Amino acid sequence: MSKLLTVAIVVALAATGLFALRSWLQDDAGSGVAPSASTPTTESESPPNPPATEHERPATPTLESPETARVATTGTIRGRVTDMSGAPLVASVGLVRSVTTTTTTESDGVYVLEHVPPGEHRVRARADGYFSGAVEAVILAAGATVADVDVQLLLAPTIEGRVVDTAGHPVVGASLAAHPANDPLSTSGRAGAVSGSDGRFTLFLQRTTPYTVDVTADEHEPWDEHEHGRTFPPGSRDVEIVLATSPRTRFVVLDAETGAPIERFALRVDEGAGSDALPKRYVPRDLTLPAAERHGDGSVEHIAREGVDRVTVLAEGWLPLVCDVRRDGPGIHVQTLALERGGGLRARVVRGGAPVVGADVLVEPLYSIARHGDWGPQHRHLARRR
Repeated sequence: MSKLLTVAIVVALAATGLFALRSWLQDDAGSGVAPSASTPTTESESPPNPPATEHERPATPTLESPETARVATTGTIRGRVTDMSGAPLVASVGLVRSVTTTTTTESDGVYVLEHVPPGEHRVRARADGYFSGAVEAVILAAGATVADVDVQLLLAPTIEGRVVDTAGHPVVGASLAAHPANDPLSTSGRAGAVSGSDGRFTLFLQRTTPYTVDVTADEHEPWDEHEHGRTFPPGSRDVEIVLATSPRTRFVVLDAETGAPIERFALRVDEGAGSDALPKRYVPRDLTLPAAERHGDGSVEHIAREGVDRVTVLAEGWLPLVCDVRRDGPGIHVQTLALERGGGLRARVVRGGAPVVGADVLVEPLYSIARHGDWGPQHRHLARRR
């Protein structure tokens, strides 16, 4: 008589929703019993005698999904999010101190939080333009559903305005960050926005105290409260923030001895790393630069502020140069960078007398080895492929 193997789930682990799998042999007639957990059955062994009657035969369990197993160990929280008038809101709803149990309300404001572990929970809702709201001490039992956990949100105050350049043209895509003036390090009170195609923005605040605003935009000077000293009370309208266009500098890279342009080089500008920067931004004096590019006239243009930013240039065959951005003269948006010629080495890399193709050769000044006693990457200055 042939034997068929039936696998069934018989144990569910409540803590994780995982399953233990057991199996037993079943004959063609459908009879069979599960083997003892302490004496596993092998292929050479005969299964125990089947139950005498159909009534005594154990029922065959069915395979269930993990979702079914969770029902017994978790619960569900349902509710609705509205404004103070009872109008439904599209909001994000979740449990405080949990990043995984979150959902978004439907168009009628209804939300459902599933697979919530039993215990006491705090349900919080957030919606653009409203203060966040929460329901405290929601008690949930395993396998239970708690309904009507409704959250009402209070309309939040705003700061509205427009970001423009010095010519009055809208600045698109400017990033605005607002902080409570009396608590600038607070994370819960922060607000943010991005200016639209007309330069307009709306900041939805989480507090009723005055705010400071920082604004940044590509190719424009940053605007912050340290420089302007302005605060904006909630409800401010028609705020105009004017951003100055960042100055551009043309860097001309030359051979210091001949004055001839160097056509292939890598150049990097470090913002806020110059001698005149307040506060000064620390940037390591390393040579991690973008890949060298060819510049036919030996020049390239970058956004760079005189004295505030720092420039680093590297060209193969010349010594690297790191210095402040200092233009050649008043009203001249050009800085000449004259590079000194470096020494050269010519050698062969061999292994067992045979040349090695494609080896990386590292050249370091002796002072770095004598001072630091190692060949660490922080002391590497030039790598060439032969």
